[in-house]
Amino acid sequence: MDDMILTITERLKDLRKKRGLTLEALAEATKISRSALGTYETGDFKDISPFSIVKLAEFYGVTTDYLMGVSNLEKEADAEVHDLRLTNEALNVLKSGRFSVKLLSEVICHGGFPRLMTDMEIFVDRIASMEIDNLNCFMGTMRSTVQAQYQPDENESLYHTFDLARIPGDEYISFVLRDDLTNILRDIREGHPADPRDKTAVSPFAVIDEFQKKVQSVIEGKGSPAEQAAKVYLAAWGIDYDDLTPEEFVVLIGILEKSKLKENSISQRGKKRPLPQKKRKK
Repeated sequence: MDDMILTITERLKDLRKKRGLTLEALAEATKISRSALGTYETGDFKDISPFSIVKLAEFYGVTTDYLMGVSNLEKEADAEVHDLRLTNEALNVLKSGRFSVKLLSEVICHGGFPRLMTDMEIFVDRIASMEIDNLNCFMGTMRSTVQAQYQPDENESLYHTFDLARIPGDEYISFVLRDDLTNILRDIREGHPADPRDKTAVSPFAVIDEFQKKVQSVIEGKGSPAEQAAKVYLAAWGIDYDDLTPEEFVVLIGILEKSKLKENSISQRGKKRPLPQKKRKK
């Protein structure tokens, strides 16, 4: 809903109300008749003149595309997308609507985003990797020197330190990037109001416990194995046994008896099945 583009009627009405203007005041300021402005906001007009579009856009300080519901960009400066130096492929992805543009905007506007971009650039350009490789090379040289002069045991503390001090470059930068992004998303999540549905959601453990109770009740109850299997099936789907008519229950048993998992399955085709002793629900 946040990415929805409003119609020209909705745009005009919102812009006027945001500025606290009456139709009479707007008509006086724009030199457009009150009756014309009224029809523009109710959707009763057949067409709106280019003069009125330009005049209203200038008055409200928005682009004509924004006013006409073609774009969500209010200012001309915002509309100069080429200044962002985005590729056509990137623009197509943004326009695809396959992800939340609102969330992307929140990530970009977060105070930690510049650091994330810097770390990403360091990773892509292998800047840190070269420095880490130099450090690892130095540690390797020191290890070789110690080994040549002292022939220490592999478990000797100082000698083993050189092995532990080696840093996997990509793994280190990946951890930094993950930490950057996690901190940004955590802040955004904390800024979002909690979904009220989360408070009323039923615990999966409660659902399992309730199902187990229903199964146990079926096992302890009366009825043939086929009838008990049908009741368990109903419980798994959250269907109350008493909500079914006797005819519906017989059909269900007939379906379950066709299961290849049923032991000693015997075809019941052409055989008359007695209706279970079940009262109709009033």
